[in-house]
This record gives sequence, C-alpha cells and structure tokens, in this order.
Amino acid sequence: MIPKPVQAHVRAAWDALDPKPTGYRHIDPQQWHVTFVFLGEVPEIRLDEITRIIEGWVSQAEPITFTADGFISFPPTDHRYLSTHLDSANMEKVAASIEDLRVRLTEIVPTLDSKPWLPHISIQKAFRDAMLFSWKQSMPSIEWNPEELVLAKSAPGNVGSTYTVLRRFNLPRSS
Repeated sequence: MIPKPVQAHVRAAWDALDPKPTGYRHIDPQQWHVTFVFLGEVPEIRLDEITRIIEGWVSQAEPITFTADGFISFPPTDHRYLSTHLDSANMEKVAASIEDLRVRLTEIVPTLDSKPWLPHISIQKAFRDAMLFSWKQSMPSIEWNPEELVLAKSAPGNVGSTYTVLRRFNLPRSS
C-alpha cells in the first residue's frame, strides 16, 4: 500500500499537470498499491502455505527503495491505466528478489501471473469508450521505502477493484 505522504505528493503533482489526458477516472488513493505478485484465483485453504512462503521471502529480503518520478500510460500495450512510474537505484536486484518470490509461490499457486514485473501505481482507469494512447509525463520525484507487504484479496467493482487485506508482513527497513 502507498504511504499517505507519497499519495499526497502524487496527487499534488497530478493536480499541477496541464493539460491532462482525458477519458480516465480517478482510483481512490486508499486503493493505490504496488503489486509484487498477482496470484489470481486461489482457494482459501492455501492461505497458510502462501503466508509461510511470503514470511520466508520477507525474512531474506533486503530493504527496497522506490522513486516515483513520472506518469505513464499502462500497460504498454493498451494504456487502460494512467500510472505513476516507479524506479529504484537497485531495480535489477529488486526485480530478481520479486522473481524469487514468484518462483517460491508457483508450486502452490498455478494461476500466478507470469507477465514481466513493471513497478507502477495505477492512479486512474480508462472509461470503457475512451480513446486511449501512449502517454508519459515527468513529475517532481519522491522516494520511499515500503514498510510492509500485504496479501490482499481483490474484488472487482463498478469504480475499480477493492482490496481486502488478508495478511500483513513487515519489510526490512533501510538504515
């Protein structure tokens, strides 16, 4: 989940943009997040196994630092979302660690999404009939260290998905 100061920074940067793309609606900042792994449909009976795997991964993970430094349409193929682009000084290491988490989960989660990990925060979703195009815009950057990872259940709704937190895991902090 995205900390309040980062939410406020992104919202202020968005509000300062002129012009902005049209054809999109806001996503509630309380629903903003960075997806590490999308599991798909998983039977609830697997929750304890998934929890143990994530706990093992978190115990070995290194601190992560993200920098939000611009806006971009996402995904690159159809631009259904406007997102905040995320970067990291050690992105290769972070991506390798998240790939390790995926590998650990693959055996018990056959529906795990295998698309390449592209770190972002979706902040707007396209209306159904919107004319969509590739778009990119810089913004004043903000850096932060995620302090927790959440295992959440996603439920689609009329104004976007809502997320119910099932478990919380503390991530290592930078010194």
